[in-house]
Amino acid sequence: MTDNHKSKEQLIKELESLRQENALLKASDARRKRADEAFWKMHERVMFLADVIERSSQPFAAVYPSGYIMTCNQAYCDLTGYTKEELQTISWDMDLTPREWRDIRLKCWLKCAARANPCAFKRSMCAKTAQESQWNYWSTRSVTVKTRFCIIMHLLQTLPKASG
Repeated sequence: MTDNHKSKEQLIKELESLRQENALLKASDARRKRADEAFWKMHERVMFLADVIERSSQPFAAVYPSGYIMTCNQAYCDLTGYTKEELQTISWDMDLTPREWRDIRLKCWLKCAARANPCAFKRSMCAKTAQESQWNYWSTRSVTVKTRFCIIMHLLQTLPKASG
């Protein structure tokens, strides 16, 4: 039926239906725009914080439960002597932790995992140069991602290189 053959009531009903549909589309578009704005605001904040961590002189690393490093900043690379690419292929637990510290480290991680709050404790680490150093670090686990975060608090001492 063409518009010319529709009654006035039918046309008014169609017009009202189109108005309602248009209002729903506008509301949907407004929600989409608000969601889009919120996304970009959050994206900007995340990128800012990522840049702060990356440029920080404070060493930082995020470690998977398997012991492999997900990400770290340049200060952490400088501390260990490894590049980011190298660090992503070695185990934080096995390659960077001296054998005699592994049980201590495990106890500390278990303590941290049992608590919702961050933990701080002393740890020893082997750098690429085989130089061992001891430092305090702060660690926590992510609630949303199964990772551990490690921020080096301060270097306690650098130990002499093991001979051999």
